[in-house]
Amino acid sequence: MGCAESRPPQYVPDPPELPPSTMRRAGLRSQLEGRLYTPRYNRELYDIVRKSSNGTRTYNTEAMGKPVAIATCRTGDDVATCVRYVVKYCFSQGIKICVSGGRHSSQCMRTGSFVIDLSGMRETKVNEAEKYIDVQGGALWDDVCKALMPHNLATTMGTVGSTGVGGLALIGGNGYLQRLYGLVIDNLMEADVVTASGDIKSVSATENADLFWAIKGGSGNFGVVTRFRLKLHNIPEKIFAGTRIHAPLGFGWFPERKKLIQEFMAVTGESGDNKSTGLMVLPCGGPVVEVLMYIDEAEKGKEYFKQHRKKPGVAMDRMKPMSYYAAQKLSPDNPGNYYFKGKMLTKMTPKVVEALAMMTSKPESPGTGTSCAIVVMVCGGESQKPGNDAYCFRDCSYWIILEGKWSGKPYTKAYAERRAKVVSWIRRTSERFDSLSDCLAGKDYGVLQEVEGNLKEAAEKEEMKGDIEDVKGHIDDMKHSSEKLEKGDLSVSAGLDNVYGKNLERLRNMKHKYDPDNLFAFNDNVMPKAP
Repeated sequence: MGCAESRPPQYVPDPPELPPSTMRRAGLRSQLEGRLYTPRYNRELYDIVRKSSNGTRTYNTEAMGKPVAIATCRTGDDVATCVRYVVKYCFSQGIKICVSGGRHSSQCMRTGSFVIDLSGMRETKVNEAEKYIDVQGGALWDDVCKALMPHNLATTMGTVGSTGVGGLALIGGNGYLQRLYGLVIDNLMEADVVTASGDIKSVSATENADLFWAIKGGSGNFGVVTRFRLKLHNIPEKIFAGTRIHAPLGFGWFPERKKLIQEFMAVTGESGDNKSTGLMVLPCGGPVVEVLMYIDEAEKGKEYFKQHRKKPGVAMDRMKPMSYYAAQKLSPDNPGNYYFKGKMLTKMTPKVVEALAMMTSKPESPGTGTSCAIVVMVCGGESQKPGNDAYCFRDCSYWIILEGKWSGKPYTKAYAERRAKVVSWIRRTSERFDSLSDCLAGKDYGVLQEVEGNLKEAAEKEEMKGDIEDVKGHIDDMKHSSEKLEKGDLSVSAGLDNVYGKNLERLRNMKHKYDPDNLFAFNDNVMPKAP
């Protein structure tokens, strides 16, 4: 790693004042039901809202930038007003729109952007008779759970409750119910979208069908989604679910990690029973945790898992009858300093299992003050059936998430050193999986790059004299990808490895139609097709 890895991240300076004038800015404030925050108007409130707003926290503190303004919208009209304002007064100054929903993405609070914060739009409305739920664009999956609990109804939703509905839905939407009921987008019936023109469009299979296709897997490239209507399914009052914790390495009775992974696969992804699902957390050197559930009556699930319980190496077995909504809370949900990368796999071969076991062994741990793990999430089932959407990972059987976290006070040497070790581990692990390309469902899932983009911004705005070797390689890749796009090469998406596959060309045409100036660029960005 370069010497820059050991230096503390640089302080991110304040962005320029929001143009064009105080009077016009005040005019925007008076038009909104929500509120407008800027660093110079009320710095204390601005900093509070950057970190948390209406109960929605900025999950990844590592990538918290400084926008020129944050508008906490209350209605779709608020969103449309902000979009029109940015187009008319700000876009010519290089200011683009950043959308903040559940705030798990590091794209939600970009330096120099105008943030449309949807945290004030978290209402839900259940139609039990017709089995659907209307969800505002800023709702979290916890909000959806609470609304559905009295009705014993469910839909595919994120495994972490504080995740935003919009952020997950627009990239496809994996969850525990996907093997039984498909991805989130497979349950999306209609939506309302504020486009770059400031118009609010209702989209469905029969209305603005091309835009409906694009938002299902095309990320936030086409506008701000202010309402989702999701299909609901009956769910038993109690299912059989819980966690199994396996002793860490070093215990004489601890089974090989390869064996644990194989057993986990046998009872979930390779079982042939779509009612069985879950995820496995493989920390570097720490206890292995399985989250398991059977989506049926609790007694049936208990019988299903009976043969897989009390295996050697199970230090703690917490599986029992519980509501599906309680099972939704089994995944860890801890904000902090994170660095992520992900891989979509078509199959779990012996070489993949070996890589998982090796990269999470104790000798591979980045050390004190860090926490690295690989999360294996089971996909497949109904989510592999072709859909009329822009999602290109239908052949995915497992989603591998490389997750790194570290402690320390920002802008200190200890913080920077721990971060560098985490980044190194994730890159080495990612390269190990890249060598198993016959198993990859697609290129890198666009998560890691977001953090590096914010660091580049900080370096440029602070005019650092030192190098930025920790992000230089990725920045070079971004430049190369952009150059290829300008030459008409459709094999890449600007700034990211291709996450859209064969849908990229059609998405570029759609981008030209609905956002020709690339106003919505803080996502897995699709560059508009040149006219």
